[in-house]
Formats: sequence, C-alpha cells, structure tokens
Amino acid sequence: MSCRGRSRITIALMTILAIGLVFCASSAIADWITAAGGNAARSGFVECIGPDQADRVWDGVRYTRYVRPIVVAEGRVYAQWNQANNPFNEVFVLDLETGEELWSVELPLDGCDPNSHRSRVSGVRDGQAYLTRSSSPTTPVPMYAHDAVDGSYIWTSEALIAEYSGQSCSFTPDGDLICQSGATGDDGIVRINHEDGSTVWFTPNTPPSSDANGAVVWGDRVYAWDWENSDAVVSAYDIESGEYLYCSQGLQYWGPVIQQGLFVGLDGKIYAPRPSNSSYENYLYALEDTGEALELAWTYPLGPGPFATHGVGPDGTIFTHDITGHLVGLNPDTGTRVLVSDDPIPGYGGLGWTDFSPRLAVDAQGKVFVGNGSYAAGAIAAYDADLNLLWTEDVGTQSITGPALSSTGELVVQTRFQGMIIYRSEPTAVAESPGPGLLTVHPNAPNPFSTSTVLSFTLGRAGPVRVGIYDLRGRHVRTLLQKSGSPGLHRVDWDGRDESGLMLSTGIYLARVENQGQVVTQKVHLVR
Repeated sequence: MSCRGRSRITIALMTILAIGLVFCASSAIADWITAAGGNAARSGFVECIGPDQADRVWDGVRYTRYVRPIVVAEGRVYAQWNQANNPFNEVFVLDLETGEELWSVELPLDGCDPNSHRSRVSGVRDGQAYLTRSSSPTTPVPMYAHDAVDGSYIWTSEALIAEYSGQSCSFTPDGDLICQSGATGDDGIVRINHEDGSTVWFTPNTPPSSDANGAVVWGDRVYAWDWENSDAVVSAYDIESGEYLYCSQGLQYWGPVIQQGLFVGLDGKIYAPRPSNSSYENYLYALEDTGEALELAWTYPLGPGPFATHGVGPDGTIFTHDITGHLVGLNPDTGTRVLVSDDPIPGYGGLGWTDFSPRLAVDAQGKVFVGNGSYAAGAIAAYDADLNLLWTEDVGTQSITGPALSSTGELVVQTRFQGMIIYRSEPTAVAESPGPGLLTVHPNAPNPFSTSTVLSFTLGRAGPVRVGIYDLRGRHVRTLLQKSGSPGLHRVDWDGRDESGLMLSTGIYLARVENQGQVVTQKVHLVR
C-alpha cells in the first residue's frame, strides 16, 4: 500500500488547542533549548557570536560516565550525571558564568530498570525544564516538568515517551512538547500540553530505529522518520490535530539502523540524514514540502556515524560531513558542495561506525563548531564560515556531548574525563557614540523576533539616511526609512513584512543603514 493510501487513525485524547504559527519572541528562543539540534527545527543554529579561540571560562565540573545531550538556556547549563550499573543518577544545573551548581534532581524510577534508564534533560523553555529517564526506544517512560530556576517539581506527563542518546523533545510555537513514544507496538508521536502534562493528541508513527526517534517542527507541520513498505520515509503531520498528511518516497534503506534525526533549513526544506555504517551507502536527502507531498529535491553522499547532528548557517548553507571525514558546506538549492575543510574533522580515524560521531553548532557569523565524540577519540573544533580551522582541542576519548551555544556566545561541551567545559572569547568593545561624522548601528531588539523589532542607530552629523531590509542573496525587501536625519540616536520599527505588506518567512535578513557614504549592515533573525 502506498503512503498516500495508508490509513492513519488519530486518537484525540483532549480538545485540540488552537495555536498560531508565530514563535514567541522570548530570549529562550535564542539559546540552545532542545538537547538535539538546539531548537524546534534541530538546525544547530544560534544567533550569537561563538568563541574565535579556545579560551576556557571554566572547566572540570561534573564528570560523567555516559554523556548525553545538554541544554543551555537563560544563563544556565542543564546536563546529567551517571555511572555504569549505578542506580543513582541525576540531572544537574550549573550557572553558565561561574559553574556554580544551582540545583539537581534524581527522577523517580516509575518502573524503569535503574541500571539502564538514566535521568536526562530533553528541553528547556519558558521557565520549565523537561526531564526524563528515557534511554531506550523500546521502553517508554514519563516526561517530567521542573521549574528551570529552582528545580521544583511541576508535573508528570500523561503520555509515555521514548528518547535515545541523541534525541530530545521539540516545541510547538506556543511551547507544547512534541515527543515520540518509542519503537514498540504503540509507536506514535505525542503533543504534550506544557501547562499540565496532559496529552493534546497522539498519532501513530513507526520510527525505523533508535535515534531516528525524534520529530521536528516547522510552521504548521511536524515531520518524523517513519516506516512504509519495509523502507524508511519521512512523514508530515498537522501540528494542531496530529493528523497524518503524506510522506516521502522510500529513501533507499540499507543497513540495520538510522541513528540520526531530521532537521529543517532556513528555506523550509526537510533534511533526512540516512546513515547506517561504513559498509553501506549513506545519503543526506533534501525534501520539499509542496503542501500535498514531500518531494525529493536532491541527495548528497553522507559520511557514516551514529548520533551525529548537522547544521544550518545564517545564509542557509547546509553543513554536514562526507565519507572521508571532512566537514562540508552544501548549497541548499542544489545540494552542490560549495565548501570543504582542508583536513578531516579532528578525531576522525577512518574507522567509520565506531570512530566518528560529529555534532555541529553554528553561530551568526557562520562559524561551525564540531564535537566529535566517539569510542576512539574526543575533540572539539571551530571553523570559520569558509571552513578554515580556527582552533581545536583534544578533550579525551569516548564520551563527549556538545557543542551547544548560548545566546551570549558561550560554547558548552560535556566530556567524560574533563567534565564540563565552557569556552568564550572576550567581546570586542563597541563605542557608545560615534565620533564626528561617524555612523553607529546598535543591535536590534528583540533578536530573534516574531512580530516587531526596533532598529536603532546614531548619526554623528546631519545628513540623508536610508534604512533598508534585504534577504541573504542581497535582494531588496523593504525600505524602512529614507529622509534627512539630525545628529543623535534614531529608531525605526520593522514588523517582518515586505514592501507590499506581506509577512516574510522565517530566516535571517540584513538591515542596511546608509549615511553620507557610510554603510553598516546587521543581521536580523525573523522567527515565524
């Protein structure tokens, strides 16, 4: 039976909550708020400026045997401590600036095997931390909400969820959780009400294996790996009702597992990394959602590696790794390789499946941070936007989790042997006011934004001034201001619309301020 003809029964367990398609413009959106990929699209992108050098702010706090994905939100680091065959394990929270432990909690067993199910953080948003003991796709357990500031308990989810080592929840625009219920006879995707843990909807879904167990959110859609006619596909679901809509063609499934989750680019393409191991062919598939189907746009030969993640640059470039272990940048329109690192990612030893698990994060300058945590090597590396290596550090073999970026520019990794490591470059000083005749453009706020942001600038002398909005390809979108300006501070609002008044889609735009021959351009992040 084709996926178009397949019957899907959506079980409505509560009245569906009506939601808009606009993300709230809170500071949390600019942090690494989901353990896998940092955001609802799992794009690995944070609107910040990460460290240019391997400058450690602090390190050595909280060593752990099994390192799992971490979350960095609102000045705090959320991670986990555990040991092999030890029933005691917990989630702990540290101050990002100082490393001081703020709170910790050991989650209840709730029927879990204490030696195999370990406390972990899944996501943090709007003042709540979402924690679970899930570490197996075949044994669903509850999700717990705790106060993000003091750790106090809030609720236990009605539904059971399953997350493996490289996955986590995702978020709807209003903050509800999207989780998967595991690779059991009751496979499915569940939307959890963030206010009380009740189930908003549940819909059947069959992930191919372990780390394919993680849905992504984009606009009014939820996307997830699925299983159709003995082949792996990507399925689309309505975010309000959970209704199954349609799926992609079969994505040439060979090998035993798919241990990488989906992610979404700035242009709305859904990217499906389908690695298995070094003895099978591996591909990154780019899919276009036409509103009626998921159509294949292009494929790119992908390197092997379990639990790896990928990244999206501020200009839309897709960052991934190839079969030789090199970091590459792909054109999102064609899948053509446009960038490649000179050498393989540090820690790559050519052993494929057991020696390569790169995880990516990308900052607003297009710098790419790679953590390669594997059984044979553990390294953290930073590249500029052209994939020239800026710096690298060996952080010990076996377990390493990260990198994760904060909105204030810290790079965070957790390692087995060196504990938590925080990197940060000292910010470049910015003059408070311009000298005679100089133009100064100040950071817009809020950034990212969903409904409106304020662009401010200071003129050193009177003269004509023009403020325009452009897309990342340099095409003019809208003129916000064009007049003669007096010396001093000026402000102008932008509501995210183009010249004709139409709402623009999520993405990075350029605010360009011109004054008497001086031109200053600033990136503005619009989130719908």
